[in-house]
Amino acid sequence: MKFLVTACLVTLFSTNLLVQNSSPATVPIQVMVLGTYHFDNPGQDLHNMKVDNVLTPDKQSELADVASRLAKFNPTKIAVQAWSDRPDFVSNKFDGFTPEN
Repeated sequence: MKFLVTACLVTLFSTNLLVQNSSPATVPIQVMVLGTYHFDNPGQDLHNMKVDNVLTPDKQSELADVASRLAKFNPTKIAVQAWSDRPDFVSNKFDGFTPEN
């Protein structure tokens, strides 16, 4: 009788371990949220910032640093807040962007 109980328990635990190990390990989803001020909204926000010209060499260097860090993150989806009067607004502006534009 002890042998039968032991055999049943071993079978039960072995089956349970096989079921637990058969599922692949899930990789946590990584999300990055990057916020900025409105670049083209002069004086229309509740809190308006005074900012330096983004075309100065120092600001361009900072923007290049942000861009390289974003590239290292390797995003697969990007959402951008933009105004449009069309409910189906999809922007293709980024597809053709080059630094020379």
